[in-house]
Amino acid sequence: KGPQSAEVIKFVRRQQQKYHNVFTVRGNHDDRALAAALGDEECARKSRYDWVKKGLSDEDIEWMAELPYTITIPSRLLKQPQ
Repeated sequence: KGPQSAEVIKFVRRQQQKYHNVFTVRGNHDDRALAAALGDEECARKSRYDWVKKGLSDEDIEWMAELPYTITIPSRLLKQPQ
């Protein structure tokens, strides 16, 4: 959520392809942005979601739609280096 939302989505997607320890979840803002992208007229009319129509590819939208609402981070990734 912010002035560069589309760029952040593209960045995170690239990071997930490059590294396998990048985790993301779908939040309320993502839900509304997805609704705008998928044709919800009430959301699409709001200027705060203009970036969805202008900045996201079909692949970006599909990626957002597949984001989980919760994640489990493997404990091996949470251990502090010694």
